[in-house]
Amino acid sequence: MDCCVALFYVHTFREEGKRVLSICCLIAILGIAAYEDITSLKVSNRIICTGWCLGFLSNIFSTDLFTGSINWIKGIIIPICILFLLYIFKMLGAGDIKLISVIGGFFGSVFALKVFVVSIFIGGMWAVIKCVRYGYLYIRIIYFKKYLAEFIRSKKINPYYVRERDGDEIVIPFSAAIFAGYVIVEFIF
Repeated sequence: MDCCVALFYVHTFREEGKRVLSICCLIAILGIAAYEDITSLKVSNRIICTGWCLGFLSNIFSTDLFTGSINWIKGIIIPICILFLLYIFKMLGAGDIKLISVIGGFFGSVFALKVFVVSIFIGGMWAVIKCVRYGYLYIRIIYFKKYLAEFIRSKKINPYYVRERDGDEIVIPFSAAIFAGYVIVEFIF
């Protein structure tokens, strides 16, 4: 009986060790992406591809090649498909969507979408604070109302944000909100 208990603890420790390693890898990827986004307003595909590769390895080492591959593919594809509409409206950058898919590649699409929801709240609060600080809040609310009215009237998709027209003052480096959202979901929820 003691042997069975010991094997159970060894197995549990090994599985937890894999999860901890995955968490550490993902924190590093998200941290680097957040730093890059804050400094350059972009997330390089090199960071995204590294995250996808590490997520794939994490999945196949946690299960087996077939199951891990399927879980990884679903974890990446589902968030991209769901969030693509926000990219079409230029409300979210391609790098941000791919970064959410990196999280899905590690821990599945449901977990990634939970992180996204928390990140939206963090990014929204950050945006309001930034707009108040720079005196743009009223202007942005009016712009958003006009944008929605124009979309409803014309049924035409126009980008919500155009860098040349809107400038960088109101831009939120959303990868930083994703990083914070991940930490909150992983360690608090």
